[in-house]
Amino acid sequence: MKKIAILVLLAFLVSLLPAAALAKPDPDKAKGNKWVQQQPGKNAKEQSKVKRDRSYNAVAFDDIYDSWANHYINKAARKGLVVGYMGKYQPNKPVTNLELIVMLVRALEKDGQIDLDEVSTGSKDLRKIPSWGQVYVAAALDYGIIKPGELKDFNPNQGCKRYQVALYVARILDQDADNEDIDFDELSDDVEDIIDILEGLDDLEDGNDEIQDSIDSLIEDLQDFNDRLSDADESDLADLIAEVKEMAALLDEIIADAEEEDIDEDILDELGDAAQKVSSLRKALRAYKDRDRDDSFVDEDQCPYEYLMHIKKVKRFRIMVGDLDGRFSPMRVVKRDEIATLLSRLTDQIFGEFDITSTRGTLDAIESTEDGYVITVLDKDGEEYFFNVSDDTRILYNKKTLSADDLEDYLGYEIVVVYDVDDDASTIKIIKA
Repeated sequence: MKKIAILVLLAFLVSLLPAAALAKPDPDKAKGNKWVQQQPGKNAKEQSKVKRDRSYNAVAFDDIYDSWANHYINKAARKGLVVGYMGKYQPNKPVTNLELIVMLVRALEKDGQIDLDEVSTGSKDLRKIPSWGQVYVAAALDYGIIKPGELKDFNPNQGCKRYQVALYVARILDQDADNEDIDFDELSDDVEDIIDILEGLDDLEDGNDEIQDSIDSLIEDLQDFNDRLSDADESDLADLIAEVKEMAALLDEIIADAEEEDIDEDILDELGDAAQKVSSLRKALRAYKDRDRDDSFVDEDQCPYEYLMHIKKVKRFRIMVGDLDGRFSPMRVVKRDEIATLLSRLTDQIFGEFDITSTRGTLDAIESTEDGYVITVLDKDGEEYFFNVSDDTRILYNKKTLSADDLEDYLGYEIVVVYDVDDDASTIKIIKA
């Protein structure tokens, strides 16, 4: 009997191994595409940060092709937030309370907000938790996901209901449910962080005066933007969002120009950090603008009253949005496909996206899709990169803007692509034939 128990434990622990060790590379995505460091989100706890995980996984599961959450599962797995076993993800499998806590803590650990090596598991209150999971529950207690008084009723093996998930996620969001005022001072600090990155860049090599002028111009725009924040109110949000969008576009152009001129990789990484922070700033402004959106569900009466404000909060942040029929289904046990979706949204919208980065190569092929195009780019070593191009992608050639439909005319041209973790191209700069 003891041997069987050990085998069961080993099997479960294997399922918690990094996805890169368990799944084959995805043939359609991430063929050599490079990823860089994820930045901390504005809701990070005030504690010493640990190094963020720079490893991003190429994965594929053979049981998610028909899943509504296919995109989110792949995205969460590539971020290392969820794992499978023997090429399977089991999207419809229910998630236990302990499994959920493990996944949430892992997301915080990957973001650098939790260091499991510093977590103590000596508390007697943890005895009811399986030994392998005690460090995760202890970390959740330290972080505030679980309150000490709740641990006595915490059943690690029980299926986690959706209203409980909402509670834990709302606590990670770390905002006072009764105070949704806009913190323009905090936003101003975020802008200062972007300015500091740009002002701290190493000197560019000779012949790159135009790029430096663009950086200096962007710094001035950011400083002017910060001045406007000091006098801003809710009525200014739409204009502020539009300004941030313009600055994001300018920064994309700077990254593309720097990639074209073979600027030092460290400088490109810093520019990517700045672009990520600009993206997060825009999302923060949009979240404030949308905070009064309808956050009700038709089945609110089925939810324990004390959890209702947490459910409304996760909907406002678009982390858990409910079913198409307007139901939240608070008493239903959450499944693995839902958790992958939740973790993907949480890390994108709250912790911040993975850094925006760039690559240079030859435009080799274009394929039409329902949402636009997928382009194939060959780098100097012949490695294939695949990128999604939509109506939102800015395409530049000789300082003129082109449409995605024009790309076929530039097959064989050298291009620079600025893109995100989903291989979505935000800017394409066509260089030469």
